[in-house]
Amino acid sequence: MRPSGRPMECNMRIQEKGDIRPMTGEENKALIRRAIMEAHSNGNLDVVDEVYSSDYLLHTPTPIPVEEVRGTEAIKRFIETQRAAFPGLGFTIKDQIAEGNKVVTRYGAPKGVVHNPFGVIISRIDDDKIAEQWILRGLGVTMMQRSAR
Repeated sequence: MRPSGRPMECNMRIQEKGDIRPMTGEENKALIRRAIMEAHSNGNLDVVDEVYSSDYLLHTPTPIPVEEVRGTEAIKRFIETQRAAFPGLGFTIKDQIAEGNKVVTRYGAPKGVVHNPFGVIISRIDDDKIAEQWILRGLGVTMMQRSAR
C-alpha cells in the first residue's frame, strides 16, 4: 500500500500453472527497449499494437500545440510524423532504471544526426503493455529551439 492508502499498481504476468506474478524490472525494460528500437528507430508500426495499450497516453512538451497522442493509432501517427521529419533517425538507449511498473529511460541519437534528440522517458506499464509515458527533453534541445526563434 502507498502512504495515501491506495494500492501500488503492479504489472502482472501469468505463469504456466495459472499463478500470477509481477513482471520483473528486466521484462519491463525490455518492453520499452522493444518499443524504442523496433517502432521508433526502425519504423515497424506492427510492433505498436503489441507493446502499447489501446488507451495509451503520451505527455510531451512541445514548442507548438500538437494533437493529443492517445491510443495506438495516435502513437503510430506520432512515429510516422517523427520519422518523416527526421529521415534516418535512430535512437540509442543510454540508461534504464525500473521500479515497480515504471521504467525511466535515458536516450539519445547516433552522432552525425543533425537533429540530435536526447532526453528521458518515464513509462508506466499496465497489463504487460505501455500505458502512459512522459517525455522530458534535454535542456540542450530546448535551448536550440529557443535560439532558432
